Amino acid sequence: MFSPLDPDSDEARLLLLHPTPSVADHVRCNLETHPAIDLPSFVAIKNARGYRFMKDVIEVNERALRVSIALERFLRYLQTRIKEPTRIWVRHVCVVESDPQEQKKYWTREFSDIMYAMASEVFDMHEINSRLVENGYFGRVAEIGYQKWVKEWYPMPEESIPPSVFPIRLGTEASHEVPTAEFQYMPLDMIADEIRILCIMPSEDRSAPIVIHLAHCPIKCEVHFVALSCKSNSSPA
Repeated sequence: MFSPLDPDSDEARLLLLHPTPSVADHVRCNLETHPAIDLPSFVAIKNARGYRFMKDVIEVNERALRVSIALERFLRYLQTRIKEPTRIWVRHVCVVESDPQEQKKYWTREFSDIMYAMASEVFDMHEINSRLVENGYFGRVAEIGYQKWVKEWYPMPEESIPPSVFPIRLGTEASHEVPTAEFQYMPLDMIADEIRILCIMPSEDRSAPIVIHLAHCPIKCEVHFVALSCKSNSSPA
């Protein structure tokens, strides 16, 4: 499905999305490779990260490709808004993240910025998906084992199940010497009903710096977390 990109020249893959009148139709695409200096007109999709442990299938070159449910829902919506086959660039399909050469050259902020600058339009998947969920166009999706999950309070378990997703905005680096208040949060996947949680690293040294990792997980999942709230001392008027 993915023909290798020539490492000695600048190339880019584009996804040719085919239109359909019904949002119930499956997503059908073709994958094309073009010289980066001679790209046809295309639309770029940014903030296309979705919760990677919840996937659905799209058709690419008459074969099945598993992508995040968030991206599948977005493409399913987009295919009903176009009138003719439309080329799009979305990093999470057009770049093979597991390929070391492609990761080094194409899975970068610099290359993404180049593609955004060359695109005829840039759509924010996170903003569009959030609006579609809020308007009831798409419903939130829960993993099969947690579809009937309801919140209950339990004592702390002896062993807690941690999250598996720690999304990091490209170009940021942790620093104890130069902390910052200008956080660059990765958007939450509204289709998967993600939340952000803090993972506090254990330490027996009370004087050691506090190390915390920001993680994402669906609110309905196997991850154990503690919710903290502030009790108000003010009495109602």
